[in-house]
Amino acid sequence: MSYKRIHVRVPIQGEALLLSCKDTSIKAQTIDISHGGVAITSPDEPLTEDTYDIIITFKDRKKIKLAAYLVRQEDGVLGFKTDKIDRDSLQIITDLVFAYQETNDFIKQIDEHNLFGQSFVDEEGKELDITFNVDLEKP
Repeated sequence: MSYKRIHVRVPIQGEALLLSCKDTSIKAQTIDISHGGVAITSPDEPLTEDTYDIIITFKDRKKIKLAAYLVRQEDGVLGFKTDKIDRDSLQIITDLVFAYQETNDFIKQIDEHNLFGQSFVDEEGKELDITFNVDLEKP
């Protein structure tokens, strides 16, 4: 059984603004984010494009800016794959992922999706070798 997700999804709550090349803007809510993309819900109007510039604003006023294209749309959830992202936004996502990996919710996600029993593939379909290192010498 293949598992195609190679990035950890971090549940987040934020306001998303989708900007299209036709100068339209659509407001939505974020569900989760990863280095590979973002999932949103509740757009305030139907999407008419496949590609959007997305600005995600958090309660603490941090912003993530990325360009992404629509890859999934089901049960009111829209999944976008990141096409371009700036360095500062990438660092915010990296920080979110590191913080999330220290939570019990992350452990539950691994268990619920049987991630250790799955194979991981990259974008070209090549299987990835995943290992977790544990420093046993820590006190």
